[in-house]
Amino acid sequence: MYANRKGESCRLPYRTGRFFVVDSEWYYTTRECMEHGPFPTREEAELECLAYIMVCVQVEDKFNSVGFGKHETNLR
Repeated sequence: MYANRKGESCRLPYRTGRFFVVDSEWYYTTRECMEHGPFPTREEAELECLAYIMVCVQVEDKFNSVGFGKHETNLR
């Protein structure tokens, strides 16, 4: 069963799987619609995806700590 993500209050959007396989090679997609891969196994794709997410969280935390909010557009 799917539920809204943190911060979502609207109807639940259609979601697809993050991982997919093409010619026996695994890939993952990001919210930014970027495809990463190929990886030899789904497990390796999952590990790389987790590493990518961790980096994104660290970058977001760094921007927030220096005064840039999520919706800040003026990058003086």
